[in-house]
Amino acid sequence: TSPVHTIDAFVRMGVELEKMGCHSIGIKDMSGVISPRIAFTLVKELKARVGIPITLHTHDTAGLGAAAYLAAIEAGVDTVETSIVPFANGTSQPDTLRMLALLEGHDRCPSYDTAKLQKLREYFTGVYK
Repeated sequence: TSPVHTIDAFVRMGVELEKMGCHSIGIKDMSGVISPRIAFTLVKELKARVGIPITLHTHDTAGLGAAAYLAAIEAGVDTVETSIVPFANGTSQPDTLRMLALLEGHDRCPSYDTAKLQKLREYFTGVYK
């Protein structure tokens, strides 16, 4: 956040990117500091002004990633990028299984085979070691 990096400025940029012919907008928060409220408001404002898909990419460095994703999903984001333990969380994206648990019962919860995701988790734990 700064006087220059405002939601209004990012929304104006999104509108300009669409006018330039971009096919999607990626909100990239590689430091993992986007708050849930900012994620919600930014996505909501962009969805009101552009007609192209919006992806949110954040890391869980500050512990805000999953909450920011949930808020962005509520605001209508098209895609969030997740990872899988042992690579997920911390300085990576929130864990896919964790996000599925947070979205359980939500109308936007994707239908993934959690048994297969668990097998991936077990496999990659070995790779990680």
